[in-house]
Amino acid sequence: MVEFLRVPPTNLTLLSRIHGGTFNEEAVAQAIDGRRRIGSHGPSDMPVWGDAFSSSLAQGGPEALRARVRAIVRHLESLQERQAP
Repeated sequence: MVEFLRVPPTNLTLLSRIHGGTFNEEAVAQAIDGRRRIGSHGPSDMPVWGDAFSSSLAQGGPEALRARVRAIVRHLESLQERQAP
């Protein structure tokens, strides 16, 4: 899908570096679940993930949705490039 984007996507392995060496779990969670609007993304609905999030909410309620978002946040944190000391 990258070829169809006007603004190149953020390199998600660099979130910590971009933010001064800190991985802000809450800010990342808010970007994923829609509480924080990302201007370059346009509308906050995510067609690719919308069904997965909706099914989590329908099957397990809000806690299941929060668990799915936490899992994505943990995964993104594990992808962060580590800076050399």
